[in-house]
Amino acid sequence: MVPEFGRLLAMRVVIAAAQNLQVHLFKNDPTPPDDKDVVIADLDEADFDGYDPIDSIAFPTPAINGDDAAETLSPTLTWETTGTGELPQTIYGMYATINDPAGGGNKLFWFERFDAPVSLVGTGEQVVKKLKLLDTNYQP
Repeated sequence: MVPEFGRLLAMRVVIAAAQNLQVHLFKNDPTPPDDKDVVIADLDEADFDGYDPIDSIAFPTPAINGDDAAETLSPTLTWETTGTGELPQTIYGMYATINDPAGGGNKLFWFERFDAPVSLVGTGEQVVKKLKLLDTNYQP
């Protein structure tokens, strides 16, 4: 069993690494039968006018939640269309990449499908999300 201090410390290590993440949006519905098999090549990055990946995310200090697991929630991340180039576009989810310190370039850190795809059709439309880092391995 990992005590509360250990879970919080482990989450702080993840948060430190997360400051080097780039968060991207993807515009396809990846088809591997199991999400654990998804790789970067399966994800078509969004390319609407105004789109750029978001990086340097500063997560707040983690806390122990009601389920006794360590978690933290990012600040709000917002992507906004600035023109009509490459629209309409349907956004199915987001993913994060990180530069592998052992070499080999950017690696997929995680990806998440949205509960419902977001359709972008005009200027000024937004995709607004927060990222939750959760210690899902904790079992009381």
